[in-house]
Amino acid sequence: MSLDLIFTNLNYHDLYWESEKYKFPRVDVPPVLAGWFRAVKPGGHVVIVDHVGPAGDPREVANRLHRIDPERVKADMTAAGFVLEAESSVLRRSEDDHSKLVFDPAVRGNTDRFMLKFRRP
Repeated sequence: MSLDLIFTNLNYHDLYWESEKYKFPRVDVPPVLAGWFRAVKPGGHVVIVDHVGPAGDPREVANRLHRIDPERVKADMTAAGFVLEAESSVLRRSEDDHSKLVFDPAVRGNTDRFMLKFRRP
């Protein structure tokens, strides 16, 4: 398979989320990203949009808040062999309280979001 683009919107954090209640198993993130790397052709891209979360254990943050630290995403993707090509602040919202669950009525639909574009060399 050779893809030009993988686009993930508001669900990268789910790579770290797990739930017995919803039968969502623990995912081993590096093999998933290795699969993305194999799937995207050289020069192809991965664009990730997600809710900004605080630094810390990504599983704990995802399970508690359904958010992820953009620096974690950058580190994951770099470790998988991708190169950060661009970032956009167009979806940033400085008034968002990163300690709130994204489903909290105070922030739902108005979370601070990051947008990152990676390229496969």
